[in-house]
Amino acid sequence: MKKEEWKERHLSDEELTRDRNAEIRKTSRSYSPNPMSLEKAKKDSRKKRRKIILISWGFVFIATVIFCAVCFQIFFKLNRITVENCTKYTKEQVLQGSGLVIGENLYKLDKKTIQKNIDKNLPYIAHATVTRIWPSTISINVSETNDNTYIDFGGSYYILSEELRVLEKTGDIERIESQNILHLYCGTVKKCIVGEYLELADHDNTFTIIEIMKNMKKANVLEECSELNLNNKFDITFTYQKRYKVKLGDGYDTDIKIDFMKAIGKKLYEGETGTIDVSDSNLREGVVIRDS
Repeated sequence: MKKEEWKERHLSDEELTRDRNAEIRKTSRSYSPNPMSLEKAKKDSRKKRRKIILISWGFVFIATVIFCAVCFQIFFKLNRITVENCTKYTKEQVLQGSGLVIGENLYKLDKKTIQKNIDKNLPYIAHATVTRIWPSTISINVSETNDNTYIDFGGSYYILSEELRVLEKTGDIERIESQNILHLYCGTVKKCIVGEYLELADHDNTFTIIEIMKNMKKANVLEECSELNLNNKFDITFTYQKRYKVKLGDGYDTDIKIDFMKAIGKKLYEGETGTIDVSDSNLREGVVIRDS
């Protein structure tokens, strides 16, 4: 008969319970856990917690991104455009030239593309600064170019900037003359398209014209000049104060020649007309030929 069976038959319940408890205590004292197993269990537990935290934050991040994307699509739509410092174009013309469309998503708008559209389609605007104003506004702040000169080409009149960019085509000569801008005779024109730069058959004339107008502006006489003639680039002339024909000769040293002409003009009597010749290559003297 086995020991356990004998005990159950001959021992009372109390003795049997006491004997079992003693056996359990003996077994417990003999058990010694492995330290390596405990450490591994702790590491596994920490890894599991970190994984759960990372997954939870991942879901939060994805939900946030989706929420923001939906908000941008629904709420941040263009419904207002402001235009500042623009006198040459109406707000509607700027809107059309910029390519902006009311109702499109403000976040998706590319400011560089808007600026390029304005530069291409609105030549009077020299520079445009585009700013987003959340939640639904675009602000366009512009600086305009000056209409310094014009040419007569192909039966129409073309207004040009000081860099010879073609700003406008018009048939209204009275409006042009009322603006008191320089009438340019520039030789053979190769290409003249609004929004692009004037292209001449003689490229040297392009640089000479720009240089002369820059020097006129520097000497504060540009607004007093009504015509500039480069049909012969070795015999350049312009009209000063609608009284004098000024002979520059070639296109060299035009800054000194214009300053020289201005000094001579101050010594002439009011109301006189004639020719001021400052074409001397040595710049030693100027010649004044008064009309009789």
